[in-house]
Amino acid sequence: MLIEQSAAELNAALEIQGKCTLGRIALIKCNLEAFGHERQFKTPFKLNFTHECSAELKERQLVVLAEFNFESVDASESPRRAFNLGVSYDLSYDLEENCHPTPTQIDAFKKGNAVYNCWPYVRELLQNATARMGFTPPPLPLLRVKVKQDIPKAGPSSRQSVSADAKSEPTAKL
Repeated sequence: MLIEQSAAELNAALEIQGKCTLGRIALIKCNLEAFGHERQFKTPFKLNFTHECSAELKERQLVVLAEFNFESVDASESPRRAFNLGVSYDLSYDLEENCHPTPTQIDAFKKGNAVYNCWPYVRELLQNATARMGFTPPPLPLLRVKVKQDIPKAGPSSRQSVSADAKSEPTAKL
């Protein structure tokens, strides 16, 4: 997965990053649905996922809600859904007394740092949940951060797609 932020966004997030401590990551919602058994589908599976984050400042805490949605479809001519997973995490950051983040800094932090902080938990949950449903766990990519150019792009940047061969070996868990 790739997080792209401009140099200005990265610098804005750094203003918070150096003045906070991650106090808690909690799974607050999980919706999981299988649409059959792995052997009923044609491999490799394609895993589409989206994410979005919201944040609010509560006294000396920055609270971020990070939501991830995964949809796995098979490789048939008319792709069929194999499974869906939706998860939400609550991340609480304790802010130092001298930290007074601006809305711009909070926006940059939630889109980069917060997603980066909870991605290992998302990967682990997806791999465990799919294994318990009888599917070979799909490999999810490591999270990468990239400085984007200041050229605007069309469409949402939070949609990702990963192809996973359902017969391959599971990837290592974080």
